[in-house]
Parts: sequence; structure tokens; C-alpha cells
Amino acid sequence: YWALLPLIAAHGQTPDGAAVYRKACALCHEQSNVDRMPQRSTIARMSPELILQSLNSGVMQMQAANLSAAERTAVAEFLAGRKIGSEPVTPRDAFCKAPPGEMKD
Repeated sequence: YWALLPLIAAHGQTPDGAAVYRKACALCHEQSNVDRMPQRSTIARMSPELILQSLNSGVMQMQAANLSAAERTAVAEFLAGRKIGSEPVTPRDAFCKAPPGEMKD
């Protein structure tokens, strides 16, 4: 029983999305000279839901076939920088710096 505890504990852990990405995705998505493969910076602008859909049933389904559901979720959340179902955060620099009513042509 005691010998199995590390295996039981590891089974319930959430996979590390960064490690999954390095192992299963980076080889193609970190290269700048490969057509048809978006770079990580491009994928990072997508929602985690869209990334997960691509891994589960979209264009990346075959490449993700050896990943568990938890690994696919972890890599989608890692790439998007947020959890599935969370609201996107708009960076402050996306807003106008002038106070309302002070916009000039």
C-alpha cells in the first residue's frame, strides 16, 4: 500500500501545461520557418476554449491524440494564460490614455 501512494497522488495531480507544451507542441510551434503552424505568440491570443477545441476535435486532434484530457486542458490554459471558463483580461495599454471628453483629432 505505502509503495503505491506516490502513484495514487500523482494520478490526481493536474499536469503542468508548460511541460506538456515543451514535450508535445514546441518542436513545431516554436519554429519560425514552418508554414501553416502558428507561433506560440499567435496561439496565446486565442481563448483556452478555442485551443482546447482544436486539440479535441479540430485541426490538432491527431497531434494531440496521445495526450490525456487533463494534459490537453493544461496546455490550452498554459498557452492562453488563463483557465477554461475565465473572463479574458484586457491589458491597461489597450485603453485610451486621454480622459473622456478630451479626445482631439
